[in-house]
Amino acid sequence: MNYGYDTRVRLIGEWLMEILKRYTPPQGIDNETLRKEMNLIVLDINSAMPNIKSNEQFKLFADKLDKNLRANHRSRSWPIIRTFVEAAYAAGKQAHIPNPTEHEPFNPIQNTAKRILNGEAVGDGYLWGSLATKLLMETDVEEADLDAYREAYTAKLDEAYGEEHTAIHINKLKDNHRHALAQATKLQEIDY
Repeated sequence: MNYGYDTRVRLIGEWLMEILKRYTPPQGIDNETLRKEMNLIVLDINSAMPNIKSNEQFKLFADKLDKNLRANHRSRSWPIIRTFVEAAYAAGKQAHIPNPTEHEPFNPIQNTAKRILNGEAVGDGYLWGSLATKLLMETDVEEADLDAYREAYTAKLDEAYGEEHTAIHINKLKDNHRHALAQATKLQEIDY
């Protein structure tokens, strides 16, 4: 199961509906406002929830969250949002699941691949040579994906420096790229 945003919010919402049955809703608030409050609680728990990757992790997190709520909330009325958020952070630590603020180390190759596949701007150093080779070997980026960027880069060079200078520069970049691809292919064949 993919534990993306929609799945997380759905699971938290289902969990919350069951939990809130044990508590009395705040008095004097209409159903629409209660629904909005529940949505805010779900969103805030999601923000505090660790990076869940399985049903077992979610169940462990939800059990710890429920335990923390029971231990820290001293009323029969709905807990305030802050109580849910504090309980969610504590549950994540108790369940030994990494917190969403504890990100994996930044990977420039993966980040650049996402940018290319989304049609976003990237540095020209990723279009040819060793960085382009890493993109091709380690991600879903293909030569065709880079070609559109290469064409745009070439057009900008033509405009700024003229065709002769551009041709010399692009040929050097292509040579470097062929060399980097050959080196990477050799290393793959050795298969450390």
